Formats: sequence, C-alpha cells, structure tokens
Amino acid sequence: MAKPLSFLDLAQGVGKGHRAIAATPGAQRINPAMRQAQKNMLPIEIVEQYNNAGIFGKTERGEPIRATMSSSHQDAVKRGNMPHTGRIRLDPESKVPKDLDEAHARGERPSLEWYDTTVKPGKQLLGSELFMRMQREAMRNPRGASTPTPVMTEIDAMNVKPEGYRINPDSMWWKNLPAKGKEMYALAYDMMRAQGHGNAAGTLTDVNKARRLGNVASHSLGHGDTGFISPVMEMGYDPGLSTQLFHYPVSSNKSEADYLQNLFRGKGMVLNDQTRSLVDEAQKIRTPDLATMSPDETLGTLLLREAQLAGAYGPTGTSALRFNHVRPYDNPGLKALAEPHVLGNQNTIEGAMGPATLGRQGTTEAIVRGLIQGVEPEVVIKMLLDQAPPGGFKGRYKKGGLAHAAVIS
Repeated sequence: MAKPLSFLDLAQGVGKGHRAIAATPGAQRINPAMRQAQKNMLPIEIVEQYNNAGIFGKTERGEPIRATMSSSHQDAVKRGNMPHTGRIRLDPESKVPKDLDEAHARGERPSLEWYDTTVKPGKQLLGSELFMRMQREAMRNPRGASTPTPVMTEIDAMNVKPEGYRINPDSMWWKNLPAKGKEMYALAYDMMRAQGHGNAAGTLTDVNKARRLGNVASHSLGHGDTGFISPVMEMGYDPGLSTQLFHYPVSSNKSEADYLQNLFRGKGMVLNDQTRSLVDEAQKIRTPDLATMSPDETLGTLLLREAQLAGAYGPTGTSALRFNHVRPYDNPGLKALAEPHVLGNQNTIEGAMGPATLGRQGTTEAIVRGLIQGVEPEVVIKMLLDQAPPGGFKGRYKKGGLAHAAVIS
C-alpha cells in the first residue's frame, strides 16, 4: 500500500516542479548566469552587474536607469562592501550621482533602504537560527578586518515608487514607468548574499505579505536556496507565528481554508481523510519548521502559501482552483484576468495578484493535483511545457503584480 502523502511531500514536489520551469530560457527575472557569476563578486560589483545588464530598464525617453549604492558608512562602500545600513537609489544615466556625498543626499526618487536589526532568541525563532548559522559561516570564512561583520537586516521599500507630493511633477521621471521594487529586492538580496548578511522581516503590509513570498522564492530559484534570508516574517510578540504562513489568515479565514480544501481534495476531487490531514499539517507549520526543511520543501511551502492567497484574494474570488479557469502558460488569458483586478485594488492584498502570480498558482495546482493522483512532478512539468506555446513561461518568475501597479515590493 502506498504511503500517504504528507504536506512536505507536496511542498518538495512543488519546489522541484517550479525549479524545472524556472530553468527554461527567459523564465527568471535575473539570468541564472548572472547569479553564478556573483560567487566571487563584491556587492558593489553586483550593482554594476545589474546596471550593465539593463535590469532596471529605461526612462520614457529611452535613457538607461542605473542603480547606486549609498550609505553614511562611506569607507565600506569605497571598498565595495554592503554596510550595515544604506540604500539603493535609481537615476537616469545622465543624473547618476558623481560621488558618495551626492549619492547619499536626501531627495525623492525610487529607492530601497536596509538597516541592521536585532533578532531575539526565544521570540524570532527562525531568524535567530539563521543568525547563528550566519555567524558560524563568518567564522569559517573570515573576510578581513575591513569587511563589515555580517548582520541581520530589515528592508524599507516604501519609496520604490515615490508619490512625489513635495516635488515638481515634471521631475518625476519614474511616474509613468513600471515600479522597480522587484528588481531592487533582487539586487538587495544578491548583495546580502555576497556580503554574508541575512534578512528578516518584522512587519509587512497586507500586499507585501503576498509579494515577499514571491521575492524570496525568486531568490531561491536563482541561487538554489534562500541563504540567510528568512523565508517568512516573524511576529516577535508571538514566537513561531507568521502572517505569511497558513495558520494566520490575512483577512478571510473561510476563503483561505476553502482554497486549501479544494487544492488537497483526493482523486475525483473528493474531500477525504487525506485532505483533512494535509490541511491540518499546513496549518500547524510554524517558523522554526522552515529551518529544518530542504531548499525544495522551503520553496514549495512559499509557493503553496502564495497559491492559497491568490485563490482567496485573486480574481473570481471563489477559492476555486485557478487551473480550472486558465492554464499557467496562457499569458494573454492571465493578463486579461489579472489586470482589472490589480488596477482596481492597488495597495491591498488583492492588488498583489498579477498575471505572473496567477501563472505560478496554476503551476502549483497542477503539480499538487498530479501528486495526489500519483503523478510525479517531472511528468506534470513535462506536460505543461509540451502544451505551452513558445515563450509561454517567459517572465513567469519576474513580477508578482502588474508592471504599472503603484508599488511592487
């Protein structure tokens, strides 16, 4: 008799399946070859790598947009390191700051900031475990007295697309462009990995509870694991809990619970003991459990939670499976479904459900349904790839919301 499926069996299968699709040309936001080249790079070299690859696109006038790292810790930046605090700012090529003083000057422009934060043992259980691993790694591979000691960081992404209330609207070169939050997050995470820093989120807006799942999953797909980036945020006042895990509904407990039941139904879509067991296992996961998961299990857990949120808060609102409405490789269909929903719900969790998110949701559902019916993830992914038109998964791991949503972070 076959061994009953566990939640981790499903998570591992989802992780493996998404890695296979992410390996197809053009599926990832950052070319995998760039990530491979970063192993011996300094953070400042990774900034230039992103700039040279044109990751941040161009202004409406066709001028390349470039990133600059700045910090009050200028000596560290001059050595190419990522200080404990700092920011990434974006400028048109002709307005890139000429020196570090100018780079650090205040002003409104697209930017993402980071700062060091303290994770507390006994309160932030996953973050504390990652912090200890980070320290052990730093002791095994010392980087010299002039290198900043690895720290846990937190990110402030409130200005990835400033509203610009205090400046001349004509100066807002970014106003009609896609928000660059996803690209800045990718760069920040890559810089942290290069420096040995970690990242822990203490508070998230509802929209970022969904978007951070995709950002961290994207980093794992690019590097093979999440490194010292905490897969989910932690509630220090309630150890082990996270608003990004299944036990903590964002706003609709019923919709989120109904979606998991629909996803985990047995053969013939019948609710049975295995369904109830899988739902129960998912809801019992706490933050320390992620510290013991394999990279594929961690990735699958993030993408299963993302799928649940997309089912509960995405277009249609029925908590039914997305795969029943539109295939994950049908980019025009996904865009038509997502666009009015996102534009009508900006800055809410509903507004996080762009076409790429819905496409990832459909892929997750196909893998889970296959596993429950006894089909291996590799077979499901081969089926999807064989059915997809050329470029059907292009950009699937690039953006979680629409390109022109107000804030993508």
